[in-house]
Amino acid sequence: MLLKSSMVYGLVMGSYWIFKYIFFILSVSYPSITFVYWGLTLSVPVILYSLMKHYRYYKNNSIRFFEAWGLGVLTFFFSALIISLLHYFFYSYIAPEDFIANSMNATVNLIEESQLSPQLKEAVRQVSTPTPIQMTLQAIFNNTFIGTFISIPAAAFVCRKGLNMPIEQNKQ
Repeated sequence: MLLKSSMVYGLVMGSYWIFKYIFFILSVSYPSITFVYWGLTLSVPVILYSLMKHYRYYKNNSIRFFEAWGLGVLTFFFSALIISLLHYFFYSYIAPEDFIANSMNATVNLIEESQLSPQLKEAVRQVSTPTPIQMTLQAIFNNTFIGTFISIPAAAFVCRKGLNMPIEQNKQ
């Protein structure tokens, strides 16, 4: 039931991420839209909490922390798989040809201006520009990794004792 629910919730969250990513794509041409993208990004933990809460009610208000945490991690993983299609399409066909290279150069310049060790700066300079598929795979990993940590507080809030009462008792 956990896997099935996380797939369904991953589809819901992935659809939201696609909607959100459209604003990222538009921000390449219209930088002011970046604020909308980041606002939508900040609401992702709230949506995750709502999905976990729905799962808890689906299981008769009975959920353990690690079950809720696993649901969150799997939801982020399946969401990352859904959005990866748009990531690949963006990096391959929509973004300017030098978009990834320019982003890498900006990162290298930022690191060179910092107070980091010369060995680290040299290592960053030698990194080759990633391909669109490498960027897509990295995004899947990043989203799942971030979801691992975002799911911890969301699971803790969902598993609070006061929230685990039957629905009829919560109305009093």
